[in-house]
Amino acid sequence: MINISSKSAAMQRSISVFKSPEYKAYTQLTIVARVKQNVENGKKLGQSSMSFDEFKKIIADCKITSNSNSRKISRFHSEHIQTQLRFRPDESNLYENVARIIEKAYEKGLVNEDETLISSAEWRA
Repeated sequence: MINISSKSAAMQRSISVFKSPEYKAYTQLTIVARVKQNVENGKKLGQSSMSFDEFKKIIADCKITSNSNSRKISRFHSEHIQTQLRFRPDESNLYENVARIIEKAYEKGLVNEDETLISSAEWRA
């Protein structure tokens, strides 16, 4: 027999992940950035990137890398966040946290020249 309350709790945890600033930052650096590249440059959307769990682990680590990708947040990602803040003022706290996470990803060198999240292999190299 299936325990409905445990399934419901698991579903609630899954839903909360999708609403987390880490997940929103991850999707902006993967999906949103790839769609932009596809629209502007015709680049395919199928690039691989690191997993969400790996992204969270690296972001949580306080060390700043000396990776050659390390830089300030791009204009595109900054403007995307400003748009979210403008159209979702009730979620301003969430998107301010998303901005900090994306800035940290840039500082750590996790974002390539295409403004997308690098792959696990690139990170380990």
